[in-house]
Amino acid sequence: MDEPQIERPIARFARDAINILTPPRPEAFMARLDFECRRASSEIIGHYPDADGMALAQHVILSLRIDGDLRLGIRTAFMWFTEKILDDEMDAARVRLRDALLGRIPHG
Repeated sequence: MDEPQIERPIARFARDAINILTPPRPEAFMARLDFECRRASSEIIGHYPDADGMALAQHVILSLRIDGDLRLGIRTAFMWFTEKILDDEMDAARVRLRDALLGRIPHG
């Protein structure tokens, strides 16, 4: 995927996450966040990631230094992004997430 294809799901996710997180939060806000994380993930790698999708998920998890199930790596990265939105670090986190998804951040 190229940069605009990665930017679209990140931008939509950020907008939707802010709407979900803005008080008053809906009762099932965590379920809605999980849904949005999974939707963004499936837009990037599909519902059932192939070998390339698994490699990307592994790269993203290592690059962002997050823990999680590799099969849900991209979903977990969007949950990480949610945390950064709450910590008022959205702009820097958006760039890190984008760069990780594009394979730009080394994970050595």
